[in-house]
Amino acid sequence: MTTFTYFKNIDGIYLKNLDNEAIVFVDGDEFDKNLKTNGFKSTFKEILNNIPNNINNNNKFLSIMIVTNMNCNLCCSYCFENNNRKNDFLKIEDISNICNNVKEFFEKGNYNGISITFTGGEPLLNFEFIKKLTEKIKNIFYNKIVYFSIITNGTKISEKMLIFFDKYRYNLQITFDGSKKFHDLERKTSEDIGTYEIILDNLSRILDYTNITLNIRFNITKFNFKSIGDVLDDLSYLGNNALIHIYFEFLDVCKKNIYYLTEREKINISKCLIDKIFKYDFDKPKGYISGGLCMYKNNTAYTINSDMNIYKCYSLVGYNNFIVSNLTNLVDISGTGTLCNNKACNVYELCYGGCPFSQFNELGIMVKNCRFEYLNFFNKYIFKKELEKELNTIVDIDDIHLDKV
Repeated sequence: MTTFTYFKNIDGIYLKNLDNEAIVFVDGDEFDKNLKTNGFKSTFKEILNNIPNNINNNNKFLSIMIVTNMNCNLCCSYCFENNNRKNDFLKIEDISNICNNVKEFFEKGNYNGISITFTGGEPLLNFEFIKKLTEKIKNIFYNKIVYFSIITNGTKISEKMLIFFDKYRYNLQITFDGSKKFHDLERKTSEDIGTYEIILDNLSRILDYTNITLNIRFNITKFNFKSIGDVLDDLSYLGNNALIHIYFEFLDVCKKNIYYLTEREKINISKCLIDKIFKYDFDKPKGYISGGLCMYKNNTAYTINSDMNIYKCYSLVGYNNFIVSNLTNLVDISGTGTLCNNKACNVYELCYGGCPFSQFNELGIMVKNCRFEYLNFFNKYIFKKELEKELNTIVDIDDIHLDKV
């Protein structure tokens, strides 16, 4: 099934395929004629089939997250790893076992490509390991598509690292916790030094490297969301706004936590944030998928922890009862599949029951977390902003519809 949003005015219909972000316009007379002849579903299906697809859905990727170490140079108050900070570092001598494991899974699954994401702790504290493993993986899979990413706090980046990341076309994700005032309260060193200015300085150097993809994530709370405009101001001073991909997530906490937000609060905050991102012409947020076929649910992803144990979901690292195996044993990495039985739901293919870890935080079990209200809003609102930019006029969100065929 293909999920899409659409908007109809007197000229015709604008339709967006949420699978690949492509937008197409169909003349009104032509659309009405097809609608009368073929009916709603067949008409939209024909339009969607004719939209050029820039994503090769035939590519089956093996996705692996590698926790290089649990140590970190920062002390964020909400970090789930604060209680799991063992002195575990993956070592150069572990690379052979890791590569054998990855190669076995790859060959067993008959994949077309592989995606490796390094995380921690702070993974750049173990840069030599990352460097050696990247080179080894690239040599083993020399004739396959290989993507490399790293999730870093952005404080330990050197010129040597940037040259390396540029060579291997890395995707870098760096997080802000609001403006300097809020960020430095959360993301500070053990010496109580804030890191906001350090990160901004490093971002200016990253943008000099054309083969590095830069993703900026905002951790949003009810306390810091009004300050995001200040961060966007600071990022815009770096130039190259279109090269900076901005997205945001709300902290995944239980209802008793001071950072907890209701779905309605998240919708209201998201509206403000999306408006600001479009105002600054940053690379816009993509269509929102809540959980989707995430690591826990799919059959093509797993996490290697710094202690050499394997988990299905990165967020479950440190919960020993969720250890699947270890590097020396090749086991089945099948996920649960969908957690939702409502296949008629218009956002079913964007969700499959949402992120079960959100429910784990609240209930202690990995179960369905329905996000229909938020998914419906977010994807419509992104399309609304795209249309307003294209048509140079105000579009009412109530005139935008979300459906699937």
